[in-house]
Formats: sequence, C-alpha cells, structure tokens
Amino acid sequence: MLLLNFVFSLHILNEIFFSTYIFIFPKKYDIYYTIYLVLLNLHWILLKNECIISYIEKKIIDKNYVLGSDPYYHPYKSIIKNYYYIIDIIKIINIIVVFNRNIKNKYIFICMLFIIGTIFINFYKKNLSVNNHLS
Repeated sequence: MLLLNFVFSLHILNEIFFSTYIFIFPKKYDIYYTIYLVLLNLHWILLKNECIISYIEKKIIDKNYVLGSDPYYHPYKSIIKNYYYIIDIIKIINIIVVFNRNIKNKYIFICMLFIIGTIFINFYKKNLSVNNHLS
C-alpha cells in the first residue's frame, strides 16, 4: 500500500506541474516543457495509450493487469476525482498559452502541433472506447 501511495503521489505531482507550469515558469523554459510534453505523448503511443505511471498503479493493484487492456482508467483519479476536470481544463489552457507565446518559434510550434494532434486523437479513441462499452 505504501508503494501505491508513493506512485499516486508521483502522478499527482506530475499533474500539478503540468497544470501550473505557465504560472511558475517564464517563457524561456517553454522549450523544456514542450520537450517534456512530446516525450509524454510519445510514451503513450509506445505503451498502447497507457500512461507508464497509471500502468504501474494498475500492476500494483492487479498483478495480472495487461498493458493496454484499459488505458483510459487511471487509479490515481480516485484521489482527485472532484478536481480532475478542472485540472484538465487548466492543462489545456497551459498548452494554449505556451503554443501562443511561441507561435514564431518553429520548433516549439511543430512540437505543439504534434502534442495537440495526439491529444485530439487520444480524446477520439477514448470517446470511441466509451461508446463501444455503452453499446
């Protein structure tokens, strides 16, 4: 249980960083934030739309969990369930702000297009998955 709480804490700290970046760091660090987001999105693609931290959480809870079998379930959300949608909105605002304040930087611009594209694709897949479960 201690290990699970530690992993939950890591996940929540990641969410806090991702959500508060524009309020804490100046524009000069946007390239690092953008690289972080690109790597985050690439790891989701490589792990069958599964977040590595969520995967670890699921393996701790269920030793028989198979990678990619339920990629849209994130156990840590049970801790922040009342705030998760607010956090998502703030994360989207962060991405929009970083995108807009770096629109002339072609490297960040291209990376942000990739990030936004993968977010939309993942959102589509998630909604498709939910709709298939409802049918």
